[in-house]
Amino acid sequence: MSYFKSLPFIEYDFTVDSDPNKIVEVIPDITARAVLRITDENLEKICQKYMILDGETPEKIAYKFYGNPKLHWTILWINDIGNVNSEWPISGIALKDFCVRKYNDIYGLHHYEKLPEMLRMDNEFVVEQQALGNFGINELSEISNFEYEERKNELKRFIKLIDPLHISGFVAAFERAFVK
Repeated sequence: MSYFKSLPFIEYDFTVDSDPNKIVEVIPDITARAVLRITDENLEKICQKYMILDGETPEKIAYKFYGNPKLHWTILWINDIGNVNSEWPISGIALKDFCVRKYNDIYGLHHYEKLPEMLRMDNEFVVEQQALGNFGINELSEISNFEYEERKNELKRFIKLIDPLHISGFVAAFERAFVK
C-alpha cells in the first residue's frame, strides 16, 4: 500500500486568470488526516524502539523490517515526521558539510553549559555533589557549533517502529481511518 493511494480524492481547480479554459484535476487530498483510535499504551505495545544507523532512510528501514520499502510512510507517521529533510538524522559527513555552510567555523564556540548542580561527571565516573564539596560546581563547559548540531542530530536517531507482526493490521486500520 502506498500512503497516497489511501487518501480520498478531491477536485482541484488549477485555473489562473490567464488560462483560456478551466483546468480542474482530480488529485489525492493531502490535507486529509487519518484518525486512529489507539491509546499511547496500546501504541507502545505494538511498537519497538529503534536507533537509525548512519545512512539509513525510511525506505531502507521499511525494507529491512517489513520487506517492503513502500511502507516507509508508516515509520514517518508513527514518529510524527513531516519533513525528512529536517527531522531525519543526517550522516556524519553531511553533518560536517551542513555545519560548515551554517557556521563557517564548525569548532567555534556555540554556547556554554553549566555542569549539573547535583552531579559532576567526567570520563570515568559520576559522583554526587556532597562527595565533591563545592569543587567544580560552577564550572562551565564550552560547546562548539559542531557539538551542538551533532547532539540535535543524534536525538533524531531514536524512533519507534511498528512491530512487523502488527504492520498489516496497522495499515488496514489506517486505510479505514481517513477523515474527510
